[in-house]
Amino acid sequence: TERWETNGWPLDTYSSDLGPLPPPSDRVAVLGRSGSQYGTWKTEEKNYFNDHVLCRIIPEFFVSATRMNYNAGVSYCATRGGRLADVHTDDEMSAARSVIKDASDASTSGSIDSALTAGVTDYNGWTWHGTNRWETNGWPLSMYHSSDLSPDSASPDWLALLQRSGQSGAWITQSKTSFDSYVLCRTTPAFAVSTSMIFYSDAVSQHCTDRGGTLAAIYTSGEMSAARSVIKAAKDSIDYSISSALTAGVSDDNGWTWHGT
Repeated sequence: TERWETNGWPLDTYSSDLGPLPPPSDRVAVLGRSGSQYGTWKTEEKNYFNDHVLCRIIPEFFVSATRMNYNAGVSYCATRGGRLADVHTDDEMSAARSVIKDASDASTSGSIDSALTAGVTDYNGWTWHGTNRWETNGWPLSMYHSSDLSPDSASPDWLALLQRSGQSGAWITQSKTSFDSYVLCRTTPAFAVSTSMIFYSDAVSQHCTDRGGTLAAIYTSGEMSAARSVIKAAKDSIDYSISSALTAGVSDDNGWTWHGT
């Protein structure tokens, strides 16, 4: 479960759309198409509402051919149509670690054991890109903090490097000013919308996974803009426009999450 921070994205921008906090449990977050007169988000009852479904296709990761520092890595990924890699689920981490291993196997200049991600600390803990804060009890800290993601997360300017598959442990950390590393980039994810209306449980268990993805979680304003444009361009099975689509946002007794429990 990836819990939304009360003061983090998207609640910091769209709390009026997403209702009171904490929300009633078993609500789902439905994303409106770009230009919708009804706002960006609405919420519906999870077990009694069906809608078109927004799927997120696992993005493509790629690794730099040379070592570089964090700032150079940010520029390197951007000039190749991507960004320094943020990683949000076990499936994405597995895909990314496999890409690092493949890059290592293909390297003619020695093995690539790990690659720099967008994980960086400030005085308040871990973030992606210095802006999107990791929740203490959320992924990946809930699984990897005690062993891999040291030192103390309140120490600024530490970086999270992801190790290739087959290595002992998933993450290592290093100081931002210590030494250069290979860089892991990711492209903007592809989104796809169902032509039929589907209940949340069926979207989670089958529809998106059958298409090589997951019910869509959305982590940045840029991703949201891309997703809303995809919804706007989509047509249903009888060629009517689609106004909104279910996402992986679901509430429980403690607030909003991506993917629930």
